Amino acid sequence: MKVRIDRDDCTACALCWEACPDFFEESGDDGFSQVVEEHRIEGNVSEGEVPDDLKGCV
Repeated sequence: MKVRIDRDDCTACALCWEACPDFFEESGDDGFSQVVEEHRIEGNVSEGEVPDDLKGCV
């Protein structure tokens, strides 16, 4: 399963990284949500491949 974060519409509310901190994190640059590095697709902070063990929280 692939996930894409629309960072233009992100409100930095923290819901995603609180619900699934092994997949989402707060960007240190702008405070918006991003995919943690190990799950990013081609290094893109907005797109990630969800491993089976995290599908329940994503």
